[in-house]
Amino acid sequence: TARRSSWLTQQVPRLIGGITPTKATGGRAPKSPSTAVAAAGTLAFIGNEEGRLSILDVSDPASPFERGSIQTGGDIRALDVVGDLVYVARGLEGIAIVSVAQPELPVLVGTHDLSDRAWGIEVRLPYAFVANGLYGIKVFDVSKPHLPVLEAAATGGGDSRSIVLLDEWAYAASGDLGVSTFDVRDPRRAKFITSTRTVNYAVDLTAVGEYLYVADGQAGLQVLDLSERTQP
Repeated sequence: TARRSSWLTQQVPRLIGGITPTKATGGRAPKSPSTAVAAAGTLAFIGNEEGRLSILDVSDPASPFERGSIQTGGDIRALDVVGDLVYVARGLEGIAIVSVAQPELPVLVGTHDLSDRAWGIEVRLPYAFVANGLYGIKVFDVSKPHLPVLEAAATGGGDSRSIVLLDEWAYAASGDLGVSTFDVRDPRRAKFITSTRTVNYAVDLTAVGEYLYVADGQAGLQVLDLSERTQP
């Protein structure tokens, strides 16, 4: 029993480092809390409710430091990173694309407005898929980052708050309707298929293998099995 207790103790994550980005505030802690995070290589990216995107060097995870920051507008809700570009879901201000090729000098490359909020974003080039609240999901052609083009809008499925791609499907956490499924075989013709009810109110989700793990409001975690799904 003592050996097992020791093993379990070793599996618990321990906090080794952290940073409060302050470059944009003259050394003062920001007024708005961090709301989104992404990481790629030796960089991590933090967004907050004031639309500030901070670029952090995490080459030494115990001693991260800030390399740059940029105001994207809106209130950042989700981030995705592909190469030197950060794709930003920024609430009522729609989406933004930021170049971090030079982390000390990030550049706002392109933007696009949306109806309702941009809650979530996932990129599978040349497309960006956006969870767009009561307007379902939107699909953008981002092959020209400076000029994102709306290619498709798939309505239905409630209040889309988060999105994940898996094979030829997109899944959205859709509030009181649970998890919505969209056919994205041809992203330019994305369409709503169905919703699967969860227990409470789905606000976020992630996929691992054949399972969806859903943050379901007061019901905690709900798990959906995708192994018996049929092709669209």
